[in-house]
This record gives sequence, C-alpha cells and structure tokens, in this order.
Amino acid sequence: SGEQNTVALLKENSLFGVLSFLNGYHIDQKYHAVALTSVVLESAPAISVKKAINDDTNIGLLLLQGLSNRILQTETFIESLTHKDIYSKLVNFLCILCEDFGVVGIEGITINLHLTHQDIANSIGSTRVTITRMIGEMKKLGLLTIDRKKIVIFDPSLLLKYFQLN
Repeated sequence: SGEQNTVALLKENSLFGVLSFLNGYHIDQKYHAVALTSVVLESAPAISVKKAINDDTNIGLLLLQGLSNRILQTETFIESLTHKDIYSKLVNFLCILCEDFGVVGIEGITINLHLTHQDIANSIGSTRVTITRMIGEMKKLGLLTIDRKKIVIFDPSLLLKYFQLN
C-alpha cells in the first residue's frame, strides 16, 4: 500500500530483525531499517547465535537482556498509541523520545535524533501536515523548540500537564 509504519526506534546495542530462530518458527517477515544516526550493524546466522549461547551462558544473558529491553520498549510504544486523539499520541511519543534519546541541557531535553515530521507521523499513525501544525502550535505555546533540526522539550511534565495526560 506504500504506507510505512515505524515499529521501533532503537538505542545503542539494540536488537532487531527476525528473532524467531529461538523458537524454531520460520517467518517470512521482511524488515526495512533506516538509521537516523551513525550505526555499526552486526548480523549473525541463527546457527552461530545458538552455538554462541551454548558455548557461553553470558551470551544468552546478554541476548535475554536485549530482548527484554525490546519488549519493554514495544509495550511502552503500544501503550502510547492507544490514546484516541492525535495530540495525546504526539505528546506521549515525544515524552518517550525524551526518555530514550533525550539529552538534558540548559534549555530542556534535546531529543538526540534528526526526526522529520514525516518520521514522527509514521510513528504515531498521523500525517506530516498534522504533525507540522501540532508542533507549530506547541512552539507557539512555548512548550518546545527546534534547534539544529532537533526537538527540544523545555519541560516534559509541563507538556503532559498542558495536554492533561499525566
């Protein structure tokens, strides 16, 4: 259909892709990944991963931690999308980005990603035009700004409070 859906924004040392090798199911699911920052991508055949887990239990523990982090992020992301109105979805999404990719500075929390309005729209099931309008309104209200193509949230709790989401 040409429609894109963002299923995850990953941090450093995150796992993605087809992880069904652990339970033996074959899934023909295809992933398309876009890097918003510089990345080093590692891949490994399933047989090599299974052998590494068998040879060193620390590898299995690291894999479990990575999968647990992905599940937690996915649950948080899904919860944020259950809000009915688009303002709630956008505010919750921005707060998640503050937590996962935020850098605290003098002005507030800078989301350390170069996200376009289209990227945000794809992530929350909206349109670029709507996101542009809403971010413009939030800028006028003094809740955020854009600095060097990065979103700066002055105070996430104030953003939540303004839209009565806390």
